[in-house]
This record gives sequence, structure tokens and C-alpha cells, in this order.
Amino acid sequence: ELARDWVHRMRANVGAIAVGARTAIGDTPRLTARGAVVPRIAAARVVFDRSARTDASLSLFSDGGTPPVIVVSPGAPVNSRDVLSQSGATMVTTDSLDDAISALGALGIDSILVEGGGHLASALLNADLVDRVCIVHAPVWLGQGTPAWPAVDAVPVTAARRWRTVGREALGDDTVIVMER
Repeated sequence: ELARDWVHRMRANVGAIAVGARTAIGDTPRLTARGAVVPRIAAARVVFDRSARTDASLSLFSDGGTPPVIVVSPGAPVNSRDVLSQSGATMVTTDSLDDAISALGALGIDSILVEGGGHLASALLNADLVDRVCIVHAPVWLGQGTPAWPAVDAVPVTAARRWRTVGREALGDDTVIVMER
């Protein structure tokens, strides 16, 4: 419970909460700050979905929260993009993650908390677009699913990116580690 509260406090202080398409479809997240925290502003809810396969019937489109921003590639089917747009989504069409981050900035989004999708997290790390990593570790083993970073580029130890640990906190049985570049 303490770790969940910590995450919601973090959500309350970012410009956007983002996930990849698989997470949006498989987990149907709300992408909001909940509980006793009051957000500085309602965070934008962003789904990175290169092929526009996000289902417009997801609660993101109908729960009364801010309409989602869907980031797609130019090759995404036009009819799928149209359905998402007609369902209230703001569509961002771009060729690269770097351009997507710039486009989100142009929408007034000044910070993004990426919560899920190991593939999205890996792609952002590989593109050198991550400034801070927060790991919440619970003392449980979960099987199946996608690993946290399934596709981070393998590099020799001497070429690996170095991070500084800037925070470590025990939250009951859970531990939070915060690292920055």
C-alpha cells in the first residue's frame, strides 16, 4: 500500500503518464493519480501505439478523464487512426520516439512518467530518452509477462551507460530505487 501511494504521488506531479499499446490493451490502466493526492494538473494520458491497434472501447476513452493522446507511426492504418480520433483521442503521428517526445512537448507536456510496457521502456532507453528510472521492488516473484526491459541493447561493460543512485527508500516490505543519468 505504501508503494502504491508513492507511485500515485509521483503520478500527481508529471505532465503525462504513458504506456505502450500492449499494456494499454492488456491491463486497461487508468493512467491517473488516485487516492489522497491532488495532482498539480490532470496528467495527459499517453499510449505509444505505432500501429494504432488501441481499442477505442478501452476505459481511457470513456471514464471521464482527460482524453488520451495516441502516438502512432505514419504507416498506421488510416481507418484505425480515424476511429481513435473520432473517439476523442489526440493523435500524434511521428517516425521516431525522439520526434514523439518533441511533439508531446509541443502539446505542453513537460514530463512523462512511462509506467509500462517493457518494449516501450527498452526503446526509450535505447534511444537515450530517459533521464530518471524509478524501480519499485516488491519481495514477490511473478512469472510470465514481459520483462521490465526485454530489448535493451547489449553493450560491453565498458560502454554501458552509467547511472547515479539518487534515492533509496523502504516502503514497508517494498523498496524504491531512483537513478538518474
